[in-house]
Amino acid sequence: MKNPKRCARVTEPCRLSLAALLLLGCTGVRAEPVVLKLAPVMSGKKPSREWRTCAADIRRRTEDRVCVEWVSPMDRTGGSATRLGPILIYGLPLRFRSFDEVDHVRMQLDRHVSAQFGTNGLAVLGFGESGFAYVLSGKPIRTPADLNNARVWVPAGTGRSPGTENHLLGVKAVPLKIGKVREALKRGEVDAVVFPPLGAIVLRWHTGLRCVLDRPFAYLSNPIVIESALFSVLSAVDKESVRRSVRTCLQEVNRKARAKHGEALDVLRMQGVDFTVPAAEESAGWDAWAADATRQLVETGKIDRTAVGLLDKALEEYRNRLPEGRQG
Repeated sequence: MKNPKRCARVTEPCRLSLAALLLLGCTGVRAEPVVLKLAPVMSGKKPSREWRTCAADIRRRTEDRVCVEWVSPMDRTGGSATRLGPILIYGLPLRFRSFDEVDHVRMQLDRHVSAQFGTNGLAVLGFGESGFAYVLSGKPIRTPADLNNARVWVPAGTGRSPGTENHLLGVKAVPLKIGKVREALKRGEVDAVVFPPLGAIVLRWHTGLRCVLDRPFAYLSNPIVIESALFSVLSAVDKESVRRSVRTCLQEVNRKARAKHGEALDVLRMQGVDFTVPAAEESAGWDAWAADATRQLVETGKIDRTAVGLLDKALEEYRNRLPEGRQG
């Protein structure tokens, strides 16, 4: 097999780059290999072993008709966030309580979400995940008012952190590049983040954020998509080969992500981080806050009303099956 790094260059440059875990296709003269621009979420400068294996598998299965090159997931263009909008349904704040709920909902909703991407000219190859984001803070945050009074870090240029729409919810957002957050925490310029526990540990933010709201705040799902028009250039056999390789990769990537998510929570507990469990009335306040956030997102067109209805119905079905003691 040829070295994947030596893929033939396409004749037309790829002009669209989408955020967080995504695939873009660029095609040129059909006689040349199709080059898929692959941008998985990476902890370092290189893709993980699973994604490297995926790239090699795609090339092998397609007999060199399709190959992969790596691009930065942070490279994005204006308008890409809008095209990725359908995935926001899974990141609604305080919607899920467990991965079991996530799995039940996604079995019923993935097809609808994929169809929405289709209307945006994108074909979905799968969904990656990074676990749940939690509220980590310098002092306990028990209520929405506590969060609104905190100085919450958001990635610079986005105006929001994972699972929230801060410009709608009244959170005091502090936009910073991710590399600046630790110093901002030390200086007291930031006193809360909404972030995956594993990421907080890797970045050593947890040394200054010693409190965690003990409710999964947002499920983090990343779509792997490819331009529908460009994907259509592939033969049916090659399309299936790409889908199968990505699907196989995601099974392992997501399995590891869930395991690491649970381990990260255990590490925080072992290091004495305080997990704040909301009282019943406080939980009701969070539910009302989350419902209001969802309502605003629907009213402003950021979230599809039908998708919200399907999600709520699936959650209700799942929770109604649970024994009385497992409802919370």
